[in-house]
Amino acid sequence: MNFKYGKIFKNNQTQKIEVVSYMSSCDYYSFIQEKKSLGLSQVIISSELMLKSIEFYFLDRKFDIMGIELMEKDNIFCDEIDDYIQKTNKDRGYFTRLMEKLKFLSDTDTIEILKVNLRKRNESGSPTSVLIQVNGIVRINDTSYEEEVKEIKREIERYFLIE
Repeated sequence: MNFKYGKIFKNNQTQKIEVVSYMSSCDYYSFIQEKKSLGLSQVIISSELMLKSIEFYFLDRKFDIMGIELMEKDNIFCDEIDDYIQKTNKDRGYFTRLMEKLKFLSDTDTIEILKVNLRKRNESGSPTSVLIQVNGIVRINDTSYEEEVKEIKREIERYFLIE
């Protein structure tokens, strides 16, 4: 599967979300500075926004959760989250428990979500893969990139309107 990368920004003039194509081989700092000079601000994906994204993709878009990586590499929490993910993908009823655990960790232990990896197959069997990172970098398979960028932009704009 081939992937495209994007970086999420907020346009300071229009207040709209933009996802700008990003080559992982380019210098990240220079890339950010260039976009900043064009009036774009980085969007950092807080754990709250990450949880909203998980809910959106799992409940509304019917994606499976392939992995959730926490910034804190505590094996007990990571193993527990991985166990809930496996159970959730077998029985979607476990989703509530997974979300409760993630919210609890985020609220009480200030453990942040580093990245979320999601995947589904469309009606023709083609896979769609979406990875969202805390720094606003997204990785999407190339055949689904345009569609998923629209969804991500819409969901993040909705979040900022509510906030």
